[in-house]
Amino acid sequence: TNCVAGRGPVYNVGGVVRCRFLYNVSTEGAGGAVFNVNCGCDSYFKNSYSGYYKRYMHDIYNNTSPGPSNGIVINCTFDTDGHGGPHAAGANTVYVYNSIVKTTSDEGGAKYHNSVVTFGNVSTYVSDFGETTTITNRDAVAFTEESCRPVAGFNPAVGAGNYAYYTNLMPAAVAAIAGKDLWGNPRLVNGVLDIGAVSCDRAAVKAGDTSTGLDVTGVEKDGLWHDAEENAKFTLSRNYTSPKLLRGAYVNGTYVDFNAHEDGWNYVGAMPSAGAVEIVPDYATVNDWYVDANLGNDANDGLRPGAAHAFKTLARASTNSLMEAGATVYVAEGVYNTGVVPSSVHGVDSTDSRLMVPVGIRFAASGDRNETIIEGASSGDTVCGIGNGAVRCCIVRGGSVQGFTMRNGNVNASSGTENDQGGGIRFTSGDSFAYDCEIYNCNAVRGGGAASGANDQMRARLVRCYLHDNTVNTEGVEPVRVGEGRGAYRCSGYNTVVDGDCYVGKTWLNCTITGRCWGNGTTFYNCFIGADGASGSGVAATFTNCVTSGTFKDHSPHAGCWENKTYTFNRNKNWRPRSKDSALFNTGDDSLYAAHFPEDLAQFANLDFAGGERVLEGRIDVGAGEMIYDPKGTQIILR
Repeated sequence: TNCVAGRGPVYNVGGVVRCRFLYNVSTEGAGGAVFNVNCGCDSYFKNSYSGYYKRYMHDIYNNTSPGPSNGIVINCTFDTDGHGGPHAAGANTVYVYNSIVKTTSDEGGAKYHNSVVTFGNVSTYVSDFGETTTITNRDAVAFTEESCRPVAGFNPAVGAGNYAYYTNLMPAAVAAIAGKDLWGNPRLVNGVLDIGAVSCDRAAVKAGDTSTGLDVTGVEKDGLWHDAEENAKFTLSRNYTSPKLLRGAYVNGTYVDFNAHEDGWNYVGAMPSAGAVEIVPDYATVNDWYVDANLGNDANDGLRPGAAHAFKTLARASTNSLMEAGATVYVAEGVYNTGVVPSSVHGVDSTDSRLMVPVGIRFAASGDRNETIIEGASSGDTVCGIGNGAVRCCIVRGGSVQGFTMRNGNVNASSGTENDQGGGIRFTSGDSFAYDCEIYNCNAVRGGGAASGANDQMRARLVRCYLHDNTVNTEGVEPVRVGEGRGAYRCSGYNTVVDGDCYVGKTWLNCTITGRCWGNGTTFYNCFIGADGASGSGVAATFTNCVTSGTFKDHSPHAGCWENKTYTFNRNKNWRPRSKDSALFNTGDDSLYAAHFPEDLAQFANLDFAGGERVLEGRIDVGAGEMIYDPKGTQIILR
């Protein structure tokens, strides 16, 4: 350090190994650090001046004759603010391998192989064959000034060394004492050699992929850990800041399971006397999120149930940017009547909604359906409830809702257009469905209970749902119990009860419908249709193997259907036939059921409306409910 000599502080030697040269001066204009040195290895050179005018040049200077004795530089680092770096005069050459050179300009006489070189503002990687590749980010070749270590990250110096150069090109005398970097740490760690004089920080703790989910404290993460003392403590803790949830971590190959401990548990480790501590986080994509109207807080992370984590409103969960397709949002029991997803956010129509279900997401009640309630809001219109300020219960955009009660939902518009649909639930954008939901006291111009747009009706599906006491009307007009789908509009249904109308849709299979059923392109299979529904006027639908207590007026064809039939079922309860004498009992066609139940909803096909077995002894009833009976008769055993 700070030495002055005619030809540099080191002159005419076989080599320098694991040496550091700082701010030295050559008065003869060459070799500010070393002059006529055959080999430099694992050494660092910083701003060594040549000439009294402090022109920075020639940190390593070679003036030997051409041939095998030309200078060799292996795994060295040159950090020069001005002119400098490896240099050879005349026909001589300095061959530079696995090295970092950071200087103002090329002084000439050096040939680079597998090195990272910066001349001025241009950084390049020079391959084994001398081919150059520009490095666009100069900071990518940065190294820490005090330790001379390459900075971890996207540094082309890290892990890029050619070990064959390091072992095969050294003179024997140098090779005998090589094998460690400038600071005495192993040169080769886990089979990896870095470019430059010092290895990247593998001598202490190396934690991969810690940007989310894992906190490392006690020692500096991804920084200068080479001074960490033996037995120095470090702590691993789990955070909840992203969709990547830390399940555990491998610490030098030993698994630490965070899921086996209570929330807030930390792992404390100690630095070894030598070698590496490598931490490999084990992440799982977060598939479960939680909402709790009673305990939650929208400032929480939503990653676990309970007061410390759960969201409070469905709107907050709906707009969670960290949620990915395939996730389930578990909703605790409670009344969800606060918070909205504005129409400006969901973009479907002009009505705000308590809940918006994104594509591929499932919102599921985690408790009793009757106790997990999504409540809309009236506009304040005492006559009908629709208009400005109204709130519908739910929009489903290619996902699903399961196990909810939805009530008192209304729509904002009143013009009779697409904007006036679905006071309870509106489906849009593809494969959407509601399962095991009750929808009542909801109001819209079309589809008071449920509705979809014209392009979505094929995939808007109600499975084991109960729609009742919903209405259709226009603003300022008394609600009506009949009209364009007071129950459902442009939907399909499976094992569903609609105490109201079904207008326009696609497929209704094994449903019980008390109101009018009509609309071109709508087909009913194994359904019970009330007298008003079958005999009401309107655009014709198609009925196959259906039963009505009235007549199928204005509808055709009527393959295998029965009119004016007597029926009995448990209305307002499980909607099952009450007697084997009912026209509904065992009159369904199980082949129609198998053929028309959606394949992607097959997991729900084995349950009737009330949750009982759908097909018994190969027979199926007409309507949404299956009568429970013992097909073998009742046996009484006396003992």
